Amino acid sequence: MSWLRDFVAYKGRLRRSQFLWRHFVVSFVGTFAGMALMFGLWTLGSDQNLAIGIATSVVMVPLMYADISLVVRRFHDVGLSGWWVTPLFAPMVVTLLLPLGWVPLEWMMWLLFPLVLVFFVILLVIPGTRGDNKYGPPDAKLD
Repeated sequence: MSWLRDFVAYKGRLRRSQFLWRHFVVSFVGTFAGMALMFGLWTLGSDQNLAIGIATSVVMVPLMYADISLVVRRFHDVGLSGWWVTPLFAPMVVTLLLPLGWVPLEWMMWLLFPLVLVFFVILLVIPGTRGDNKYGPPDAKLD
């Protein structure tokens, strides 16, 4: 199950192409699972909201964990700390605050979405460091 380790390891480095394909897999699985759960919510009716919420958490939390590990290892490949992933949590925090009325929706859409998009583009554009860096050697298969 070495393929599973590729999605949950926080140590090491991840090249651009590896990041892109693995992020695509996580996004595809998350989208498919989300659609399946939304269909389940629609067919079961509103009395099953708690069950669907729990099922969504059971599916989405591991996917978020996997996606965060991919981003951390991509940061490692460019020579940056994995802590640079923390600004990407801002949309999640704001989403949790939206029902409370503390943060207007327009603020989240106009400021946070471009932030996440910029991080993603940077991760795809900046090449990794050549040779070893403090996070380990590059993937031997690609050098």
